[in-house]
Amino acid sequence: MDLTFKMSSGFKTFFWILAVLCILMVIMIPAGILLIYLIFNAEVRMTPHTLERKWMGKKTMQWNEITELKWLPTPGALQKAMRPLRVVAKNPTRIVKAGIPVGVFERSPEIIAEMQKRSGKTIAA
Repeated sequence: MDLTFKMSSGFKTFFWILAVLCILMVIMIPAGILLIYLIFNAEVRMTPHTLERKWMGKKTMQWNEITELKWLPTPGALQKAMRPLRVVAKNPTRIVKAGIPVGVFERSPEIIAEMQKRSGKTIAA
């Protein structure tokens, strides 16, 4: 069963406001474009065999290769709201490290529960 999680409406609204403010400050136009890109493309997709994260790039990893789930430090209020999670997957040819801002996506408790269930790992503090 495939599960897809898109960005929550609260963060979409926040990113739209921030993007408009960045574009109004002409020098910040690239940041505004990046925020608009995230609004339309950010997602977490879970298939029976893979975890795929689309954020500022795309990372795909196999569930059986995941070796670590760990909360990243959150020094600011925005980062605490985003709840960044580090996922590390290792296979003989490469190591994939991905940060997933779990709090940005809709149904974030479901994302956390599914990741722990499918990977067989618990999230370290």
